[in-house]
Amino acid sequence: MIALSIAWQIGAGTTAWAQSLDKLKPPAPDLPENDKTATAVPALLPTLDLLAGPVARNQSHGTKEAIASIQPDTSAEILRPVRADAMRRPLAAKIRLETESASTLELRRYLLRLYVSTICKRMRGQKPNLAPVIGAFEKSQLDVISRSKSPRVTQDGVVEDGL
Repeated sequence: MIALSIAWQIGAGTTAWAQSLDKLKPPAPDLPENDKTATAVPALLPTLDLLAGPVARNQSHGTKEAIASIQPDTSAEILRPVRADAMRRPLAAKIRLETESASTLELRRYLLRLYVSTICKRMRGQKPNLAPVIGAFEKSQLDVISRSKSPRVTQDGVVEDGL
């Protein structure tokens, strides 16, 4: 009997709470936020027609057009200090030494590709905003390695034909 009484009180309490939630009503329709008659907004600020036209923004940041707009000498100048730092890393220096003592042309090409990807990965880590330019540099270096009959690394860290 006591258990039944407790269960009834718990049940009555939850229904009373649910009924109190039902009593909450949405805001009255006569409040200003629901007023349908005031459709015009008062002119508190001057109109923006007096200002200059819309500002032209460069939407080609990081796209192929942006890469094409950078001149080759400019991109080389931008990449030079970043590439020099990446070349000084121990892994890149070790790969470069191994490249110089490679016994076959295939091994030299493999090590050069590894060297180029290592320094480009480091450069992307240092300057992520230059990723498109670094990607273009990496592609050009890999093309030189594949076409060259005797590829080698210069003092600047650029791969060129050794002939």
